Amino acid sequence: MINDTDAAKDIVQNVFLRFWQMKGNLLIETTADAYLYKSVINETLGYIKKHKRSAVTALNIEANNVAGNNHVGHETDGRELEEEINKLLAQLPPKCQQVFLLSRFENMTYKEIAITLNISAKTVEHHIAKALSFLRKGIQNPH
Repeated sequence: MINDTDAAKDIVQNVFLRFWQMKGNLLIETTADAYLYKSVINETLGYIKKHKRSAVTALNIEANNVAGNNHVGHETDGRELEEEINKLLAQLPPKCQQVFLLSRFENMTYKEIAITLNISAKTVEHHIAKALSFLRKGIQNPH
């Protein structure tokens, strides 16, 4: 789900450390393997959310270029643009948003996303195209 080996190692280490520290207080209703697997997934999703802000900044740069090309002389405050992008991302359908975030902010390939989400690469391609079109229109025509 993330393309940072060091971060992935940190995530797994944190899960095992927390598991070890709480071993006497945990009530596990599944196998330990299933519990650890789910914990790693949850920790990874938390990592993605935490690092989403820096990825949004990268998208802001691209959006500034688009806005600059279409609205000559119109300066957009970076904070306002970031808020607009976040609003637009929140309006995407959940699966489309998830695919877009994995592609653009986690640098996953279409094939990696397809495998991770158990969908076809063509569906990933469709979601990316839909998200980019929606974001471009929203940035070019702010409400």
